Amino acid sequence: KSGSDLEEVELKVVNLLDQVIADCGVELPLLDVWSCVTQLDRALRHLRLKNLQQIEEAATALKHGPATDLSTVLDQAEDWALRLRTMAEEVSGCVGWVGCLCVKHGPATDLSAVLDQAEEVR
Repeated sequence: KSGSDLEEVELKVVNLLDQVIADCGVELPLLDVWSCVTQLDRALRHLRLKNLQQIEEAATALKHGPATDLSTVLDQAEDWALRLRTMAEEVSGCVGWVGCLCVKHGPATDLSAVLDQAEEVR
């Protein structure tokens, strides 16, 4: 690749790292606003915060550390994507979260009604 192509890729990698750092710094919603929060909800929130902190620290280290080859950055980015996807799937499939929707938005007669309510909230 030419020098300009390499510079373009490096710029995209820096932008990716900046975006990851910024996104991981966004506060997760507080649990105290929900009346039905369980210990499991608190433990999952703590785990999510820890994952986001670890991802942010790794991205910062890659950005400000010694030169790192592109394959290492891409491997890390794939790991981060997997971890974030897993966390997102946990949230959407969380029974406690669905239960909180029922309490907050009124009773649901079946699971499909709960899921409809969930889609409206999103």
